[in-house]
Amino acid sequence: MSSQQTASTQNPDRRQRIGRAFAFLVLASLLGSPFALAAEGESKDNDPFFRQRGIDDRGAFFIGGVSSTVDSVVRIDPDFGIGSSLQLQRIFGVDREHDYARFGGYWRFSRKHRINFQYLRTSSSGTNTLLDEEITIGDEVIELNANIGAEEKTRFAALEYRYAFVNNGRAEAGLSAGLGIIDTDLMLFGEVIVGDETLIAREQVSETIPLPVAGVYTDFRLTRGLFLSVEALILNANYDKYSGSVDDSRIGLRWYPTKIFGFGAAWNRTRIDLKIAEPDGDIYLDYLFEGPEVFVSFLVPGMK
Repeated sequence: MSSQQTASTQNPDRRQRIGRAFAFLVLASLLGSPFALAAEGESKDNDPFFRQRGIDDRGAFFIGGVSSTVDSVVRIDPDFGIGSSLQLQRIFGVDREHDYARFGGYWRFSRKHRINFQYLRTSSSGTNTLLDEEITIGDEVIELNANIGAEEKTRFAALEYRYAFVNNGRAEAGLSAGLGIIDTDLMLFGEVIVGDETLIAREQVSETIPLPVAGVYTDFRLTRGLFLSVEALILNANYDKYSGSVDDSRIGLRWYPTKIFGFGAAWNRTRIDLKIAEPDGDIYLDYLFEGPEVFVSFLVPGMK
């Protein structure tokens, strides 16, 4: 199947995913409305800090939908030598445009101390006919005109402690440290001719990699209830058989028309660049997810 044919067959599924994500966001908004109405009577307007900030956020939860452009390069070396650098979107016909959900939130212990969390999951697949050049997948050489395919799933989660050096109601800025986990599952397959038979060669990579997290963040109040946030996380791996890094950055605007419910838009960029040293050949993963996000937010009042 050509990459053009693969993309066309995936479009209906993509529209369904977008529709389900939109319906989920609408449902979440409706479920949050009673909490917004219940909180209208509570006010801390007499406190200068809350007059500046405009919201009372002991905690917050975010539910977002990301429309991402994905570039994935994989190299699986054989026992001896170097394998082919495989661009999944170009060679295997994996869809470059991908939609996924992103969840996150935080809980404050005080104005300077809080815990943040986030989780996202992506999956994609594609099939194609090899036309340009032979490729090597592990120990197997895939020849021209062979049918090939790829399936990829990635899950990313992070839990951070954040300390604010500044939090005066108009601006909050600080550093973070914690633990992140990358869980990746990749399957590559292609036809191999052995004598008179055509067999399917498969190579699978399945790894769960814990990584230490360090980062910076800022949050500016532009007007009452309107905030600009910028944050960046760096996860480094240099232990056991793992080496490399994961960079996750985000810039977003969010607005709270009520004291509980808000919504916003952001730009997300996640880069995964990892090497996995295996006895039968090294594995290199280079993924880039980049694109806009829309989200809803629910606040938990009671900040001290």
